[in-house]
Amino acid sequence: IHTFYISQVQPYLEKYMYHDDSYSCRPKKGGLRAVKQLQEYIYEITDGYTKDAWVVKRDIQAFFMNIDCFLVYDVMIKFIDQFMAEHQHKELFKYLTRVIYLAATKDHLKDMSHPHERQLLDPKKSIYNNPYYKGVSIGNWPSQTAGLIITTPALFYESSLGYTPILYSDDKTTVITDKNQWREDDLRIERFYRDECHLTIHPKKRYIQHYSKGIELLGYKLRHNRILPSDRIYHNIKWYLTRIIKKSEINKSYAAIYQDKILSSVNSYLGLLKHLNSYKLRRE
Repeated sequence: IHTFYISQVQPYLEKYMYHDDSYSCRPKKGGLRAVKQLQEYIYEITDGYTKDAWVVKRDIQAFFMNIDCFLVYDVMIKFIDQFMAEHQHKELFKYLTRVIYLAATKDHLKDMSHPHERQLLDPKKSIYNNPYYKGVSIGNWPSQTAGLIITTPALFYESSLGYTPILYSDDKTTVITDKNQWREDDLRIERFYRDECHLTIHPKKRYIQHYSKGIELLGYKLRHNRILPSDRIYHNIKWYLTRIIKKSEINKSYAAIYQDKILSSVNSYLGLLKHLNSYKLRRE
């Protein structure tokens, strides 16, 4: 039912609602595309890397746990009435919107924990101990769509202030040229998220860095005109290869026994690296 609902509604959302620079679970809008778009914005704003600019990264606090299901429902019902009025299954989509987003997620969980342990859960990290109308289950299509729907107005608002925001799920990135002006606008954007989206920008997860220092985003590192694997991915690859070599030296038959598994892992890393400018690591 989720697949049917999203496959029918998403083309309309793409055409009439979403911001161009909101990513995650959209056609041709993956993590690598978000990083390449950031690279293009930095190049344009710095006039070919000849001017100063800074990249601001912020995180939405407990994003999926704080999505207001009533707000998502209201937005979707109005959207269907306005842009899908002529669709033959309009009433069915409105019904499914109500069933999917207003069915309290916590009422349908298979709870295997002790009641006392449940009370220890941080409401910022779990649906438990949150109001029943807040929070969506992570990992399915409706939750990702809810995230896109609820953050779209904030992206358009930030764009109206002259910025180029990029949002991937709960990770927000913006290129700025004036730090003083940004401090004022940042407060306005934060208030907009709070008042209109019912979301909070994480007070401690704020990061500002000159673009020339290298920017890590979504598992990638952006350095001028190069896109590299992040430090974490780089060290994971080096650690994996070193571990395989050491095990093969100790046990001569190790590589033959686990050949398929090793090939699968190495090809997975190569599949990532072929999209990046990491020639040395790929050769190695």
